[in-house]
Amino acid sequence: MQDVIFQVIINNDGNKLNGYLTEIDKGRQVFNPLNVLADLSSPNLRMEIGNEYSALMANSIEELWEDTSDVYDYSVECGFEHLIKIQDNERDLYVRCVKDIRKIMKLDHTITYQELELFKTYLDITTQVTIINRKENPLHKIIKGILPTDTVPISYGYYSLEEAFKQRLENNIIYLYDCFSLRDVIFAILHYLTIHDYKFTKCMHCGRYFATKNLKQKYCKRTSPYINYKEENLKPDKECEEAVRLIQKRLRERRINLYKDYNENNDKDDQKFLNEYRPYEDEIKKYPTLKNLRKYEYFLYHENKLGK
Repeated sequence: MQDVIFQVIINNDGNKLNGYLTEIDKGRQVFNPLNVLADLSSPNLRMEIGNEYSALMANSIEELWEDTSDVYDYSVECGFEHLIKIQDNERDLYVRCVKDIRKIMKLDHTITYQELELFKTYLDITTQVTIINRKENPLHKIIKGILPTDTVPISYGYYSLEEAFKQRLENNIIYLYDCFSLRDVIFAILHYLTIHDYKFTKCMHCGRYFATKNLKQKYCKRTSPYINYKEENLKPDKECEEAVRLIQKRLRERRINLYKDYNENNDKDDQKFLNEYRPYEDEIKKYPTLKNLRKYEYFLYHENKLGK
């Protein structure tokens, strides 16, 4: 009988989807189930070049994946919080697993259970799942003010996979996956996302894939890689959607100041400036990608100067 090497726990507490990966004898790390599959085996996404992320240098996440395929040896998995060693005897299957996950993310439909089963068979997946219903004991209200929170009894019930499918169980349910390889870990995350009807789409800002139930969601919850915010109050720790709003606001203010300067300086052609900035601003409203924002920033801060 195989030994369990990893355990994956995924649960939705009603407010947030949480993921925990335990490598037996090595401790636990936290991961975001909505993002992690897109970040697998992409060392370029962790790499900084001077003050720029390499993501700024590529037109798409697919370009980064292609760049990686030629130079990355898959000796470790760098998509999680901490590096995980990939065993030599697992490497070939693991590479296939990661590449197939990337193909799945490009699908224009939710992955079906049949496709999930084919994925499992093709990659020799042996994950075992336990579905736990975590409920507060009815005595909780009575003893809440008497005992510390961490000693309040919790009652557990168990569901079969068929019941989970039927009832669309998610909130307050714990999914515990016993995994015998790293590709089992990847399958466990994909399995959870599939049975809860998540789909993959691209973040409009950073260009990386993420899982969502609502394709109207345009931004992922990652920290924006756009790190040159200029002002101190725009520190590089904002999620993509908020970062876009703040960056656009700063660029708009810069553009207003430049135009005012052009109006006050007879040596400057304000109409030329108006004609030049509009295409940039229109573009970042429609497509606030890293490259488009950076191009507009370069135009406003380098091609045009205040007081000159």
